[in-house]
Amino acid sequence: MLHQKWKDILEVVGIFAVVASLLFVGLQIELSQLIADHADVWSEGLIGADLSP
Repeated sequence: MLHQKWKDILEVVGIFAVVASLLFVGLQIELSQLIADHADVWSEGLIGADLSP
């Protein structure tokens, strides 16, 4: 009985870990896309160009 309870608890923890890792990967992909979309601004800032609109 106690063994089954621990097994169930660990399975739920594992499911939450998988979901959390998928969310993290999704956020990382979104951040990478945002950085790629604004790479031109970054490179102009590095050369000292005026970034004011």
